[in-house]
This record gives sequence, structure tokens and C-alpha cells, in this order.
Amino acid sequence: MATQATIEALELREIRFLTGAAAQEAAAINAGTSTEFAYSTALANQIGVHCTQPALCVSNYIEGVVPASGTLTVRAVFCQQQYNAYVAQGVADPSIGPYEALGSAFANVPAFTNLIAGKTATQNITAAYLYAIPSPPSPPGQAQIDHFTAQYNYFNNLYITAGIAPAQANLQAWGAVIGQIIGVGGTQFSKLNTPSLNWMINAGFGNAPAYSVPLF
Repeated sequence: MATQATIEALELREIRFLTGAAAQEAAAINAGTSTEFAYSTALANQIGVHCTQPALCVSNYIEGVVPASGTLTVRAVFCQQQYNAYVAQGVADPSIGPYEALGSAFANVPAFTNLIAGKTATQNITAAYLYAIPSPPSPPGQAQIDHFTAQYNYFNNLYITAGIAPAQANLQAWGAVIGQIIGVGGTQFSKLNTPSLNWMINAGFGNAPAYSVPLF
């Protein structure tokens, strides 16, 4: 029998915060109109894609592993807040927002500075593409390299204009751009989408999720 408490536990394992709909979902499951697996799947595809999925995908690229549970929760909640903010701003594709914001937030993490150190713009863009997007269309063509180089310049100038020191602006701008590229892989292509969705669904359904190991 499903209870509000069991559904709330599912939500906390999967999207890392409570929706407020646990009692209603428990009632639906007990009435036979839904199942815990169906709810876990819907939760991943409707909400998790804006919080846990970007936290998993960006963290895995920069740190090489799924973060510890508490860290994943902090990052997933941050991503959901960023998604909500992008929606409120009327951004054309708010689903990329959490990736962009979380990438920028990694600017001061040693793993990130080591990741981009000594690389050219083309190398940074290509490395993120090869991580996120299956072939085709990776590696990126010149049009994609030019686009994301322009995005880097946009963010870099934006941060410097806001009073951020050039070295810090450079890191944050690359974080935002790399987040954008990973966001395309997480939201539109299967290389990141499938393992991250499976991770969330399994976690929600009660299968022990794997932390501190690579996502795939």
C-alpha cells in the first residue's frame, strides 16, 4: 500500500524535493489508476529533467562521477530554481537554463579549472560535444564551434560589464557555454538523456542509486 510518506520518499530520492502531490499520488496508486513505477517515470520526465538530470550530467562531466547524495540534492534544487527563473524571464528554451547556470557555478571548482586549462576554444567546445552528443552530429562542425565561441564572448563580456574580474569572467563564461552544450545532450539526444533518466527512475522506484561512480 502506498502512503504519502512512501511517495514523498520516492520524490526525495528522484527529484530531491517534495512536490506537494504525494497524498494524491498515493491515493491514485491505491485505487489502481497508477503505480509507483509509472509515477517515478512521469516524475523523471516532467520534473527531473529540470533538476536532477542537469545536476547528474554536468557534475559527471566536470567531476567524472555522480556526486554524493547531499551534494546532488543541493545541485538539483539549484537547477530547479534556475529553471523556474528562466521560465519567469520568458526565455525561449528554459530547459537549457539549469545546465548553463550550474556550469557557470562550477567556475571556482578545481576540477573545472583543470578541465579547461590550456585548451583552446575549439578544444573546450569539442570535448564537451564528444561527452554529450552521440555521432552524428559530434564532433562539432565549424558552424557549431563559431556559435559557441560567440556564446563564450557574449557571457564573458556580460560578466566583465557586471564588474567581474576578467579571469573569473573567463571561467564563468566557459562554464555557461559548456553547460549549454551538455544541456543539448541532456535534453535532445540519447547519450546523456537515457542514463540520467534511468538513474532517476531507478532511484525513485527504490533501487539503490550509485553515487561517486561515473554516470555511464
